[in-house]
Amino acid sequence: MVNPLQPASLSQARRADGPVSTPAPPSAPPSAPEPRDILISRNAQDETVFPATQETLHNVTVNGGQLSDAKVELNATLNPAKDGTYVFPQSDQADQTAALVFSATTDTIHSFEAHGIPINYNSPDGKLQTTPDEGQDFNAFYSRDPQPGTHFFDGLDTKTNQKIMSGASGEVVSHETGHSILDTLRPAYLSSYTPDVAAFHEAWGDWCGLLKSFDDPRTIDLVAKQTGGDLSKPNAIAYTGEELGKAINDVEGKNVTGGPYVRDAINNFTWIDPNTLPGDAPPDQLSSEAHSFSRLWTGSMYEILEKIEQRNMAACNGDAKAALQATGAQAWSITKNLISFMPQGDFTYADMAKALIASDKADNGGKNADIMQSVMSARGILRPAASTPAPPPTSAPPTNGGSVFEMASMK
Repeated sequence: MVNPLQPASLSQARRADGPVSTPAPPSAPPSAPEPRDILISRNAQDETVFPATQETLHNVTVNGGQLSDAKVELNATLNPAKDGTYVFPQSDQADQTAALVFSATTDTIHSFEAHGIPINYNSPDGKLQTTPDEGQDFNAFYSRDPQPGTHFFDGLDTKTNQKIMSGASGEVVSHETGHSILDTLRPAYLSSYTPDVAAFHEAWGDWCGLLKSFDDPRTIDLVAKQTGGDLSKPNAIAYTGEELGKAINDVEGKNVTGGPYVRDAINNFTWIDPNTLPGDAPPDQLSSEAHSFSRLWTGSMYEILEKIEQRNMAACNGDAKAALQATGAQAWSITKNLISFMPQGDFTYADMAKALIASDKADNGGKNADIMQSVMSARGILRPAASTPAPPPTSAPPTNGGSVFEMASMK
């Protein structure tokens, strides 16, 4: 008799009608795809400036039609082109835009990390979700929740009858990705009541688009020709979202952005207490609205780069391309240095300007401190009256589980 507490051997396991079949061992779960290199569409600017090109992205996981890497997940299905790459023509607009969003997002995050600024997303998988097209709107935004991630849209330019995709601009994507990066570095900024903080968040987004433009060889070549090394002249680095801005103005039937762009970093705005400003104003004036008031900080930072570029032009014997490359490297250094000195919570522009100068003195030997002090003082940001935080507005900051930062609006 077989001991019921012991397994029977195969020879003992018999029934009257023959041997008993043994169950097959469970199959192993399918292994996850290995990360690999892919060739993908890339454009640091947009079609208005120059056509998309291509680049190689490393360590991308391709799981069916889903693309992701260690920090980014594309929230869309994107199958490869017939040649097996993710390089698409502009005529294949939806797929090209999805590829452009993924490449610009990963490039922006990887650039920060390559400069010694680790980015750690507070999401279950540690990744930023990015959605390349959520429907019709001349807009783009970042949100913490209830729609975590970056979001891009499309709109019809009624003058040209062309569909414009906000995600097709590398600057726009870097801007929104910049919001997500700042949210990992200073999460308290999203819940701040201080007007300057919301405006700084927008200026930071523009700054991230500018950083990635300085990283792009085609943009450097173009801006060297456009400016001859004089960054006070109109150029593709100073302009953000040319294609999107033009479409907005075409649909509105008038200039509501200030020119053929969403925003221009070249300006001469000076400090005015945002609590005394109107909630809306023409593009040549400041309002208390975050996107409008952000232009003061963006313009100040860009003017600092203008002056650094002048110094680099002298050091590079008038070689505009070499000088621009040096200025771009210093822009990244300014960014890294500032991060460790940025206030943790509420602040005014004056507080941030003081942190900027202190960071340069501490981590760069003060090489740019005089330029920073001069620009911030001339802009009225650094002055005794601006050193005390402005009183909070009577209304609460945007909630939406955090804050939604729109790149552009038809309003």
